[in-house]
Amino acid sequence: TWPFAFASAANLPDGRILAWGGNNRFTFNGGNYTYASVWNPANNSLINVNHPTHSLFCGVPVMLEDGRVFVPGGDKSSSDSVRATSYFSASTNTWTRIQNMAVGRWYDGTVYLPNGKVFAALGDPGSQYPEIWTPGTGWSYMNGASLQSGVLNFPKVTEPENWLPQMHLAPNGQVFHSGHTPEMHFIDMEGEGAVLPVSLSIDWNSANTPSVVYDEGKILKAGGALYASPVVGTGKSAIIDLNSAAPSLTVNNNMQFGRIFHNQVVLPNGEVMVIGGNTTCIKFSDGGSQLTPEI
Repeated sequence: TWPFAFASAANLPDGRILAWGGNNRFTFNGGNYTYASVWNPANNSLINVNHPTHSLFCGVPVMLEDGRVFVPGGDKSSSDSVRATSYFSASTNTWTRIQNMAVGRWYDGTVYLPNGKVFAALGDPGSQYPEIWTPGTGWSYMNGASLQSGVLNFPKVTEPENWLPQMHLAPNGQVFHSGHTPEMHFIDMEGEGAVLPVSLSIDWNSANTPSVVYDEGKILKAGGALYASPVVGTGKSAIIDLNSAAPSLTVNNNMQFGRIFHNQVVLPNGEVMVIGGNTTCIKFSDGGSQLTPEI
């Protein structure tokens, strides 16, 4: 039994689970404090590792090469936490605050890069320009990689266009943006960066849905909502292949169940398990829940 309701979790290198929630145990109303714990499944023990100065709620984590869990941004209601960056070290069971980002990012897109740097883009309030975190140096803007025309100018349909962009590391070392806005892009990591349009798109809304890399350079997009009225969950899916000079998109067979707000988990054999979601597209509602997983 966890001592709080948590919003995010990460598998630590030693097999334990780190999870964190908001600034109160079972409610959320802003602030710069985070309830966090580490669970050891080997002996079912829990230790508290609360963060006293950074509300990590809705920050999007990545894991660094050495196993640290790196969380940029967080609670939008806190002017401090929304710009803050912290990492968790499993060897010491402690959080460490490092340099703030230049702009606050809540529901941003975060990618760990092969050179040890971290890429963060969009989010709320965010910026048209991504930022790069360099170990020992801190954050800096990528002033050549404006996402204004490619993402921010897309008209809001069901979600703000700057929320939870679906970003992936591509085999060519660039970052690939696969949604949730229909147009897709490469983001060149060289120098000040550049946004390179890709002639791929889908005909449904993939906001509030996962987009996962299930094999090298291959992305599965599944589920979301139709743009038509009434808005209902869809089972549409597609495969994106980034392994050639010109990326390709193949419409996949539909899932058995239409769903949105679901999870996708990549299994050790490369299959993807789809869990949960609903058909109503109503947030915080159990109406139309899809209780049957599929692969």
